[in-house]
Amino acid sequence: MEYPSGPLLEYNPAKVTNPPTNTDELLAWAKAHPGRFQYAVPKNSGPGRTFLMGLPYILGDSDPKNPTTGWDKTWAYLKDLGQYTAPYESGTGNTMTNLGKGTVDMIASTTGWDINPRVLGTVPDTVKITTLKGFHWVNDAQYAVVPKGVGSDKLSAIINLLQYMLTPAQQAIAFDKGLLLPRPGHQGRDPGDGTTGQPGRDQQARPGGVRRPHRQQPAGAVPAGRPAGRGVCQVGHRDRRGQEMSDRRFDHLRLEKVTRRFGDKVVLDALDLHIAGGEFVALLGPSGCGKSTALNCLAGLLPLSGGSIWLDNKRVDTLPPERRGFGMVFQNYALFPHMSVRRNIGFGLRMRGAGRSETRRRVDEALRLVQLPQYASRLPGQLSGGQQQRVAIARAVVIEPPLVLMDEPLSNLDAALRLDMRTEIRRLHQSLGLTTVYVTHDQEEALSLADRLVVLREGVVQQVGTPRRSSTARRPTPMWPGSWGTATCFR
Repeated sequence: MEYPSGPLLEYNPAKVTNPPTNTDELLAWAKAHPGRFQYAVPKNSGPGRTFLMGLPYILGDSDPKNPTTGWDKTWAYLKDLGQYTAPYESGTGNTMTNLGKGTVDMIASTTGWDINPRVLGTVPDTVKITTLKGFHWVNDAQYAVVPKGVGSDKLSAIINLLQYMLTPAQQAIAFDKGLLLPRPGHQGRDPGDGTTGQPGRDQQARPGGVRRPHRQQPAGAVPAGRPAGRGVCQVGHRDRRGQEMSDRRFDHLRLEKVTRRFGDKVVLDALDLHIAGGEFVALLGPSGCGKSTALNCLAGLLPLSGGSIWLDNKRVDTLPPERRGFGMVFQNYALFPHMSVRRNIGFGLRMRGAGRSETRRRVDEALRLVQLPQYASRLPGQLSGGQQQRVAIARAVVIEPPLVLMDEPLSNLDAALRLDMRTEIRRLHQSLGLTTVYVTHDQEEALSLADRLVVLREGVVQQVGTPRRSSTARRPTPMWPGSWGTATCFR
C-alpha cells in the first residue's frame, strides 16, 4: 500500500527560528549553518528518497519522473547543497537520533517519520515540520510480504487477513488507534496501556498528546454520533459487540466430514471427530498433515469446503469467529505490544461489552490463575517468553469460552520452559474444567497433556485413541511412519 509521504523538513524551532520556505532559502540556511542539515542515504531511507524525488517537482525540472534526462536542476541543486550538509547517515533512524541529540538542527522527514520518533521519545515533541514552495507529494511504498515457504494451509488465512486489513474500516482504526498516529483530540491516554517511563525494548505505549490537536475539545466531550468510551469505530454487524458470554458447559463438539481444500489440493479430508465436554484432545502429526488447518476451521479463521461443526445441537461453522466465543492461543502469542498485560487479558471482555468492574474482577482472577498479578502493568516486551505465553493463555480463558484452541503454543520456548508450561497448561485445564483442542507435532508433549490423541497424516485421520507410554522398540506401521519419532501404542 502507499501513503502520501513527503518531502518534509523536520527542524528544531529553538535553533531554526526562520525555517526555509523555498529551495533558495534552504541552500542559504545550509551555507550559513554548515553540517546542521542532514538526510540519510536515499536507497536506505524513505525520507531520503522522498526528498530526492520531490525536488524535481519543486525546482520545476523538465521531467520529474526521469532522473536520467529530466533532473538537470535537481542534480545541480544537490551538488551545491551537498557542500554544506552533514555526512550521509546509513538510515533515517540515525538522522532522527542526531536531531534529538542536537548534533543537527534540520533533517529530511516524512509523515510517518514525523510521528513515530515522537512516540518513542527519539526527538522532542517540540520539533516542527515545514514544506518548501512548489511542494508535491511523493509516495513512499509499503508492502505486505508473505515469507517464502509458508504452507498452503496458512496462505489462505494470511491473504484473507491482508484483505481485511486493507478495508476502509480497518484502515480507519489503524489511523485512529495505531502506534504511529495520535488519538483524536477527545481521547485521553488510558493508564492501563502501560507506563510511558518503562518501554518494553523497542515497544512503547503511546504517550498522551503525541501532537496537540488543531482543534481542542473540552474534557469529556464526545463527538456527535459516537458513544462515550468508544474510540474505535464500529466494525462488522452491530449485534456482534455486546454479545452474551458463551456458556462454557456443553456435552459434545462434533466435526462431521469437515473438509478444507486449497485450490485442487485437499488439506483436510472428511474429518469426523467427537469431543466430549471437559476433554483435552491433541491433534498430532508431522508438518503439513492438516492439524493447524483443522484448528483454524474450528476457530472460524478458515471457511469449510465441506462438512459441518456442531456444539451440541447448535451448528457453529456458519458463525463468524467472534460469535463462536472460542478462546485461541497462538503459536506466536499475538499479544498487543502497546497494551499492558491487564489490557491484553481484558481485551476480549471489553469487546463483548463486559462492564468495567466485571472486567477488572475477571482479569484479576485470570492474573492470579497464571501467577502474574505483579506484572499487570507491564508491556509484553518487558516479559519473558514463558510469561508472554501465560498472558496469552489468560486472555483465552478469561472469557470463559466453551472451547480453548491451542496452536503449538510451546514451540517458541526452550526445552526447560516447555516442560514447566506443560504442567501449567494441564493444571489450568483441570482447575477450570476446560475443553481443549491442542495442536502439536511433538509426540512427548501430546502424550503428557492429552486425554485423547488424533493422529493425522496428509489430511486424513490415521488413529484416535488414549495414549499410554510404551516400552517397546520402534515399530513402524502404515499409519505411523517409523521415521517420525518413537513408537506409541493406543489403548
